[in-house]
Amino acid sequence: MKKNVLLNEKVLHSIFGIGLVIGQEDGMIIISFPEHGKKRFLYPNAFEKHLKMCNEELNVAVTDYLNQKKPEIEAERLHKQQLYEEDLKRQADEIAKYNMIIRKNAPKKKLSKVVK
Repeated sequence: MKKNVLLNEKVLHSIFGIGLVIGQEDGMIIISFPEHGKKRFLYPNAFEKHLKMCNEELNVAVTDYLNQKKPEIEAERLHKQQLYEEDLKRQADEIAKYNMIIRKNAPKKKLSKVVK
């Protein structure tokens, strides 16, 4: 979908109501809502649940574009999730290594004999 096709078009947001598209850049769409100010949304992702074009022709076009992009969006989401999980594992490994070093270097406590 061409970059500025949605510029100055009305949208309906599930919470903020009617707004006007005032910008579109780098996977984001910027919408101005009279009572809520400017808001930025992921484009076209936000049209899956939260946004709908007021112009029905444009709404069909955006929905078609979203459906074309879904596999790419899902692949990106899975990739980010994998990177996040790898980072968590790396952090857990570093903590475990640090704990082993601390235990290894901690002063040994002598056990006192219990006298009866």
